[in-house]
Parts: sequence; C-alpha cells; structure tokens
Amino acid sequence: MILTHAERAERRRQVAQYASRHGISAAASHYNLSLAYTRTVSREHGCAPTRAQEMNVGSFEVLRMLLDGVSGVEISRQCEIVPQRVIQVKKRAEAAGFVFGTK
Repeated sequence: MILTHAERAERRRQVAQYASRHGISAAASHYNLSLAYTRTVSREHGCAPTRAQEMNVGSFEVLRMLLDGVSGVEISRQCEIVPQRVIQVKKRAEAAGFVFGTK
C-alpha cells in the first residue's frame, strides 16, 4: 500500500491520537508498528502519553476521587497509578482553587 504525503501525515496523526488514548504499546500493536516509531509519532504530535493516560486514568477521575474523600494511597491502588501522580493532581487542583477536607 503506497500512501501519498498527505495520507502518511494523516496516518501519523491517527497513530498519535490512538496512542494518547490507549498507550504506546496498544497503538503499536493496533497499527502493527514498532514502539520506537509510535513514540516518535506521538512526540511529533504532542500526544506523548503519561503513565496515568496509559492506565486510562485521567486527572479528572483522580480529582473526582479526591473530592469524594478517597485517600491518595487508595486512589493509586484502585487506579494502578503511582502515588506521586495523585499528589501532582492534588497540587494542581489546589492551585486552581479546589479545597480538600482533612479526610
């Protein structure tokens, strides 16, 4: 299958978007590409996923759980993310004006 320049550019964008939603490994498998190529494409399009994104846990989900009074350790266990990610989300939310109880 021979692609034109425009078709290749569109395909690279699709790969990057898929990787940002599902992770590098999933995108590489889905499109039958190497991990290195998939990472490169993701970076080019500014879609390099974080660990939380690869685990399909967004900042809003972590924030919702924090506002519900769930502890940071419990959030990291349930969502399978590192505790530092929970702390990062909490600090950003506090900077934005959210107030958390002492739970």
